[in-house]
Amino acid sequence: MPPRRRTTIYDFSGLRVHADGTRVEQTNRNLRPVIHGNTTQDWRGTWTARDAAGRGQVKRRRRSSPSEPDEGKGKRKGMESDEEEHVPLKKRKTKQAEKRRKFAEDFSFLDVDVPAASSQTTSDAVQGNDPVFSSFPVPSSDLLKCIHHFASLYYSERGQLLNASKLYRLRRKALQMKRLAKAKREEANDDRNSSDEDGDPQDAEQSVQDESDEEELDDKEARSRRRGQKPKKLIGVLRRDMYKLMDGTALMAIGELLPSHCSVRLTCS
Repeated sequence: MPPRRRTTIYDFSGLRVHADGTRVEQTNRNLRPVIHGNTTQDWRGTWTARDAAGRGQVKRRRRSSPSEPDEGKGKRKGMESDEEEHVPLKKRKTKQAEKRRKFAEDFSFLDVDVPAASSQTTSDAVQGNDPVFSSFPVPSSDLLKCIHHFASLYYSERGQLLNASKLYRLRRKALQMKRLAKAKREEANDDRNSSDEDGDPQDAEQSVQDESDEEELDDKEARSRRRGQKPKKLIGVLRRDMYKLMDGTALMAIGELLPSHCSVRLTCS
């Protein structure tokens, strides 16, 4: 069995938590028909919850046709209200119901007290009158450099900063440089041939020799491509590479969230 642990924010963002608060375990038990109804498997083989964003079932009600008589409508409503008053409230017997209720309504895990939603609070937040949600200046370059430094240390210690596409980018750059140099040489040879059609025979022999050397290089490149540079299938476990996620957008988002988090902590203390 997998080790028992608490649900983290990575479980929520990875859609691995059901609507009732239970976490999807990464085991073969999810293949059972009872459990398989609310779980699915993505292309990476990770089990996720179908109801992570809530149940998609919508209540259906039959439309009342305009031709139906409306007699006794008030009596029927009165009888229904009397029945609802006399029906005793059912107590929650299972722990799943209590956990579902807590998951839907309990916000005690937040650091800041969550106020009730009202038009006044939303207008203050939009206008910037609320000190917690007030606008902050653009993050400075020093702050972004510090965030980048600590984030790179964090992911490199965990082996998630691989930069796996570095060799591919170097090869692509070298090929581009070769193509540019070849195009420049071809232009120079064309200009030389057009200007020196009746010139020195040694220059003509040199140009012919250069062309033969270029053809040999092209043949070698073609042979190397034919031999072994076929796309290899990935074997083993896929590793997470955070190199491409460390771009300016992510750093700017962290830089925007950090001052607001610090101000919230200071106001709470």
